[in-house]
Amino acid sequence: MQEKERRSAKQALQDLKMEIRSSQDTLIIAVDIGKIRNCACFMSSSGKVLRRRFFFTNTIDGFNQLMRQTKFYQRREKLPHTLFGMEPSGYYWIHLYEHLTRCGKRAITVSPLAVNRNRETINVSRDKSDPKDAYNIADLMRQGKFYLPIYRDKEIRELKRFTKIYYRLVAQRSSLRCRLRGIVGYIFPELEHYFTDILAKSMMIILENCPFPSEIRKMGRSRFVFLLAKENPRFSRKRAEEIYELACSSVGITGEEKSALFEIKFLLKELEDLKSNMDKVNAEVQNIVSGRDDYSLLISIPGVGPVTASSIIAEIGDITNFSSGKQLIKLAGLDLYGSESGISIHSLRHITKRGRRTLR
Repeated sequence: MQEKERRSAKQALQDLKMEIRSSQDTLIIAVDIGKIRNCACFMSSSGKVLRRRFFFTNTIDGFNQLMRQTKFYQRREKLPHTLFGMEPSGYYWIHLYEHLTRCGKRAITVSPLAVNRNRETINVSRDKSDPKDAYNIADLMRQGKFYLPIYRDKEIRELKRFTKIYYRLVAQRSSLRCRLRGIVGYIFPELEHYFTDILAKSMMIILENCPFPSEIRKMGRSRFVFLLAKENPRFSRKRAEEIYELACSSVGITGEEKSALFEIKFLLKELEDLKSNMDKVNAEVQNIVSGRDDYSLLISIPGVGPVTASSIIAEIGDITNFSSGKQLIKLAGLDLYGSESGISIHSLRHITKRGRRTLR
């Protein structure tokens, strides 16, 4: 492999920044990304604004219009090189970025925080518009204040999508657990406080067979204890009898058994479906990462399981894009910051949290 191919992404970024700052023959195309249409600003690397606003849609026709305008200004201003830049807004920017990559164009991104801070250096007015944001991005690009997005191959993109689905399912499960705890606390508050985990096996047995204190009382002590012992042999008889005593003196709300039972059955079915979907997602993730060397190394670390290891790979991508551990720390937002001014020095330092929350 040639030395140029082996150089780190950091060195490539530094070379590109130096080129833009020192050259006079590069056409800068800054794009403010929108959901339906985008706005581009054309500027030379010397600082000459060629066109402040050019609107084009998020379609292949719109992208082709942008490319035609780029060629026009290249010929007119005699600028052989181009550099496209954009703010990574949601997922809308990826369509344009991948189109530019397929066309062999150089494309970079600028930090949303830098765009927000740089706006007031251009104009103290709080007025905001797409053309002004595009010009703002172009100004940052000309100063070399940009970075190269981490490009993931197809396998890593699939992995990241699956991990996103997994964490959304986890969030939905937490919401359903809270709702289930709420309804149990309404009809049988003593039972809610008896079990720390609302999804404990014995709790599920009770909710599926006799969720109301009145039903437990009708069953009688022996039948109720036998039910729990049969379905969950590890659950002690003493604890089952304690739950029966709680049912006999419960202050739970009565008169809404039909609606409460409907909600309980609905929530239990939702939780069951969620668990099934999470198992399917985990199976797909394992198919992707099982043969990877970095996955084997990660799960060999004490405390790192399959889910955590897969999430780290999905966020980082190719580890060779990083030249040091400090870059990974900064990507996760785990780098420290302090406050020093004159003779005032605060020794307490905090993590910035300006990075990827999932990786952090």
